[in-house]
Amino acid sequence: MVRQASEEASRAGAGDFALSEVVRGYWNRPREGREQIEIDFVACNEEHKRVRFGSCKRNAQKHDRTSLGLFRGQVDLFLSTKQGRRFQDWNRELALFAPVFSDIHRKRLEADGWTCRDLQDFRKLLHDDREGKKGYLEGNESLS
Repeated sequence: MVRQASEEASRAGAGDFALSEVVRGYWNRPREGREQIEIDFVACNEEHKRVRFGSCKRNAQKHDRTSLGLFRGQVDLFLSTKQGRRFQDWNRELALFAPVFSDIHRKRLEADGWTCRDLQDFRKLLHDDREGKKGYLEGNESLS
């Protein structure tokens, strides 16, 4: 859902990250578990040399100190892979996605440099009650 909403926001010119490449994730399955990389969201903006790495959780509280440290490490590992090397000199953003962030949790995470996006953020970006219009997110009434 985050990938689809991010792509639609970019197409509508409504988001904070214009995409130049299809959003995807990156997962590897190495023989040694410590080299495992699981990045849910990788978005690219070729023109501005920006890459956004994202972690998606069903509960915002799961974005805790431990998971954030692991995520940073996985991004670093990804940047050392064949696919990730192209982004080594790009501006990197680390984003967290969840259905809802409390104001307190969001402020704490953003103060530490994380970008936080929840379903309400995407609803605000894409909300247009007129079905079929640019920026319309199908089923947006369920996000209210």
